[in-house]
Amino acid sequence: MTVTTDSEQVRRAFEPGCPGNNARLEAIRAVAAAGISSCVTMTPLLPVEDPAGFARAVAATGAGSFIVQPIHVTRGKFVAGTRQQALDLVRKLGWDNDRYLATVNILRHHLPNLSEGKAGFAPPD
Repeated sequence: MTVTTDSEQVRRAFEPGCPGNNARLEAIRAVAAAGISSCVTMTPLLPVEDPAGFARAVAATGAGSFIVQPIHVTRGKFVAGTRQQALDLVRKLGWDNDRYLATVNILRHHLPNLSEGKAGFAPPD
C-alpha cells in the first residue's frame, strides 16, 4: 500500500482522488493485524513535513517492509514519468534531491527494513 507523504495538503495537491493518509495507515494496520504480510511503499516520496514523525507513523502500521523512491522525472521503459505540473509543484515546495536524501536518512533510522528503488520491489529471498 502506498503512503507518499505525511502532509494532507501535499497529498490533496498530488493525489486529490485518493484516500487520506490516516485511512491508508489504518488500512495497512488492519492488514498487518490480520497476519497478512504487508509493505508500505513511499513511491514516489513527496514533500514530507516531519520525517521522523512520518517514519514513526509508518512503522506503527506493523508492516514488515518499506520501500522509498524519488519522483521519476523522465519516462523509462517500465517507469512512468511525472507530469510537468507535478514537477513544477515539487519545485515550488522546495522538494529537491537534497531534501529527499535527508528525509530518506531519517526514515532509515526509524525503518530498519527500508529499501530504496527497484531493489525494494524484488521478490524476497
